[in-house]
Amino acid sequence: MIIFGLLIAFLSPSIDSSRAASTVSLGSASNFVILAGNGIANSGNSIVSGDMGTYPSLSYVNSGSVMLTGTNHLGNSITQTAKADLLTAFNAAGTEAATGTMTGDLGGLTLGPGIYKGNTANFTITINGILTLDGGNDPNAVFIFRGTKLTTSGIASQVKLINGANACNIFWKISYLPGGSWVIIGPDTLFRGTILSEQDITLKPNASVLGRLLSTNGKVTTEKNYVYKPTCGTPPTPTPTPTPTPTPTPTPTPTPTPTPTPTRVCVSGGVGGPVCTTITPTPTPSPTPTPSPTPTPSPTPTLTPTPSPTPTLTPSPGSSGTPTPSPSPTATQKPTPTATPSLSPTPTGTAKPTPTATPSLSPTPTPTAPASPSPSVSKSVRPSPSVTATRAPSPKITIIGKQERQQILRKPIGSVATGGRTQ
Repeated sequence: MIIFGLLIAFLSPSIDSSRAASTVSLGSASNFVILAGNGIANSGNSIVSGDMGTYPSLSYVNSGSVMLTGTNHLGNSITQTAKADLLTAFNAAGTEAATGTMTGDLGGLTLGPGIYKGNTANFTITINGILTLDGGNDPNAVFIFRGTKLTTSGIASQVKLINGANACNIFWKISYLPGGSWVIIGPDTLFRGTILSEQDITLKPNASVLGRLLSTNGKVTTEKNYVYKPTCGTPPTPTPTPTPTPTPTPTPTPTPTPTPTPTRVCVSGGVGGPVCTTITPTPTPSPTPTPSPTPTPSPTPTLTPTPSPTPTLTPSPGSSGTPTPSPSPTATQKPTPTATPSLSPTPTGTAKPTPTATPSLSPTPTPTAPASPSPSVSKSVRPSPSVTATRAPSPKITIIGKQERQQILRKPIGSVATGGRTQ
């Protein structure tokens, strides 16, 4: 039977679950599993996971063996500081208004967070009794029991935790009562929580405690027991998911249109000598890109190619021929009385289906204007006063010498000099 300073077995009809209890700060005493004021005694083989110490009494009696995973500080300065922190914690624990008043056996009850006091100042858990503490899925839920006696009697008594209840936040405060106050944990009991007592704390054989045995003035006795400190800590703070930063779309840099280089062309003429002129080709404007519409997402997007428009060719000034649009357009020029420079034939190129078409030239004296993606592109050549000079990709010019020019001048009017021979 657990008699915890107050007999608890039945809930008082008035339990206010809205009154939340504040946790108890133990200070440096939280590092101790056993801390006493009047000595420590052990018999049998016990396991203690944590520090031990006693002050002001330095009595430590061990008739068995203790497997200690911490340090036995006895009455050194660390123990003295921990004792001072324990006294502060004891006085502060459970000073708020009680959530409810308990009477009788605690076994068989399920309690939520709060502060509970015993009507008769005794807490008892009898044989096979189970006290269930429900954390309500709150890892910070606090349970405080205030009384003058705590007793568990019988085999298999236990304090059970569900729904996030944590032994770090369970405190049993047992105050001194003249005439008798104590804490006795019976054999084979599984007990949870930190015991804060002003008097003796005794563990019977094979009792296990997940918590602490802390006495301000009394003695702590163990006998073949297992006492270990609960793992406490602040729940980790969830890491926020970083918001991805959108990558800016780079703005395309337009390619500048190259400036055409003027070309000087000379042919032999009259008495004054060769006639020359400068030909400045008209640059072909770059096609203006048309913004593509945003495609509508589909399971399998299909792109339909746009056919390139058929280029319309405009003949150069001075040419009487009218070219007919075709995959390889050819412009025909009639002969004129004026001497015309011979042009070498240029191989015909095939236009590629790309944004900028490659013009095709026919093997005739007249060059073919390059095709472009725009509907119509005209290439104009500035004529000279007497000679029409047309820029060809690779013009071949025959210059008539002085002797040949004299021979031509002797011939009747209407004769034409071709290749240096009179016809």
